[in-house]
Amino acid sequence: MTEKQKKYYDELNIFRALIIIWVVIGHSFDSGNDFLGLLHGYAYTFHMKAFILISGLLFARKLKSITKINDCLEIVKNRFLRLMVPYFFYTAISTVLKLFLDRYANNRLSLSAILGSLVGVENPNGGLWFLYALFVLSIFAVALYRVPTKMMLAVMLAIHIIHIKTGVFSAIPLVTHITYYGVFFYCGIVIADYYDSISASMNEFFKNRKMLTGAVSVIYVAVAFIITVICMNALKDDSVLTLLLPVLNIIVYYCIAVAITSSQKIKKPFMTIGDYGMDIYLIGYYVQITLRVVLKSMLGLPYVIYSVAMCIFGLLLPIPISKYIIRKFRISRILALGDYSKKSKEEK
Repeated sequence: MTEKQKKYYDELNIFRALIIIWVVIGHSFDSGNDFLGLLHGYAYTFHMKAFILISGLLFARKLKSITKINDCLEIVKNRFLRLMVPYFFYTAISTVLKLFLDRYANNRLSLSAILGSLVGVENPNGGLWFLYALFVLSIFAVALYRVPTKMMLAVMLAIHIIHIKTGVFSAIPLVTHITYYGVFFYCGIVIADYYDSISASMNEFFKNRKMLTGAVSVIYVAVAFIITVICMNALKDDSVLTLLLPVLNIIVYYCIAVAITSSQKIKKPFMTIGDYGMDIYLIGYYVQITLRVVLKSMLGLPYVIYSVAMCIFGLLLPIPISKYIIRKFRISRILALGDYSKKSKEEK
């Protein structure tokens, strides 16, 4: 199997950073009609769809490298090691923690959750669905690699619309991963064909402009937020128009990511968050749960205090935890991150 030399796009890393911030926000606040509830609802309209799209864009290179059946098997094996080893590792950790701390959990540990985690139906750690879904989508794409990607995108769009209008596929979670998120995964795969020119054009456009930096970026985010919140309340969940909400926000945050790339003053912290995006997603859950147990269940602090603490520390603490502990040892990199490299990124 031959692959072109892997390219690294700073704006995609910063885009991932912006999205992981919204993931943390979504995991920190409860749904509701207050401002924090609106932030929660807003985050859930687009954050994971954006992650799926990025994953599809980056996975496209692997699909294009397939020339024979052994290449397919190699990709499947590597995806299992990359995604499913951490999936089962964190499932085991979550199961043990809930056995001892079940009385503090929002969702009590059940036998169905333990058994369901084996097939991605249920899990003691709800956030792990993303790893399982990404694995399923990857295998699905590999199995149909001979089908033109644009045709697959059209098919997945039609299936997605049927899903949100009828919910016919909702009974089977594994199928739902494909029918609901497949359109975003294949959108990323199709975009990959044109991404070199898109990246070059966008970076050139923002190179000497400040249109989406500073205060103007806040305005664009505010407009996207207001439009999304209004539509969230006005449209039914099964409306086809809700498909446009994640697209709107993905475009807005991608443009902001490119603008940040052109500004060296603010680029570095976002690059760091992007570099540790998966670490924050996986480890941040345990930071947030610990804070919820201590600040809410044990100390009885008000919702605003413990939820904001969950947001801030859920974003920041996983970075040093991963940098100084998990990424320092190969075995922990393998189990916790699916990283099989001989040396950590910090050592390279």
